[in-house]
Amino acid sequence: MAARHSQSQNVFILPCCPFDFFAKFNQRQQADASSYDGYLKYVQLVCETSGFRVERDKLRIPSTKRACFVGWAQARSDEERVERLEAVDQLIRKAERARTGLAEAAAEFVPRKEAVWKNHLPADVNEQLRRCIFDLVMEENTTGTVQISGGRLWRRGGRLDVHALMAAVPADLREHMKCFGNGISSFLKQHAHLFQTSLDKDSGLTMVGLNASGQRPSVSGKRATKKTNSTAATISNRTRPCWFHVNHPDGCPLSAAGCHYLHLVSDHNPALSDGHNDRVVVVNIG
Repeated sequence: MAARHSQSQNVFILPCCPFDFFAKFNQRQQADASSYDGYLKYVQLVCETSGFRVERDKLRIPSTKRACFVGWAQARSDEERVERLEAVDQLIRKAERARTGLAEAAAEFVPRKEAVWKNHLPADVNEQLRRCIFDLVMEENTTGTVQISGGRLWRRGGRLDVHALMAAVPADLREHMKCFGNGISSFLKQHAHLFQTSLDKDSGLTMVGLNASGQRPSVSGKRATKKTNSTAATISNRTRPCWFHVNHPDGCPLSAAGCHYLHLVSDHNPALSDGHNDRVVVVNIG
């Protein structure tokens, strides 16, 4: 307005709320500069484009936005004044195009569909992964045993680096885990009663093996108290079959009375019975 009003008109500007000619200013000049600094540079550019000699100063006022600009008019010929006014018009048109472009982009914007993450793999994929990891661990050491309750020898298999284990899992199972937002670590935690992870001090690698205790790792604090109080009820109301009892060649490392899962006689392993089964149910797992 001052540039168009008169060639001798001076200006004083105290920038506050960041707006350009049409909308809120949101163009940051430099990545490491604040929005306010970017706006001050924009105001100075407008003043200089309008033909003023600009100096920046600070006011002694109780405000965080104290920066101000003083612009002095400069004597110019009529041709130079026309060029300056044309430059101002171009600056205004540029701001208008930017606003129009944002409005068009907003009108055409189509939000993405909300991603639906499933925390649990399908039952058949879950079983395939259990069987796959179990077979890999057992193949790592076919002779290693540990003595369990009742004096029985129980084949515990070997230990595998978690990265090598994941690489050995078939690609289709890995893709299933990726699609359902599950990683190998989450899967192993969900099956801590079957698989045990430990840190190898020499190599610094996380190793995976079978859990010879047949129980989940112990917890501490309030959760431990709650878990202890519900143990008797959990064992007395078992409904889920014991995976080790059905699938491991030596059965479950625990007795039927001490296991948190139901010991069943299956078509896969009908001879496995430790003489303490509180229920005998014939099932076909497969």
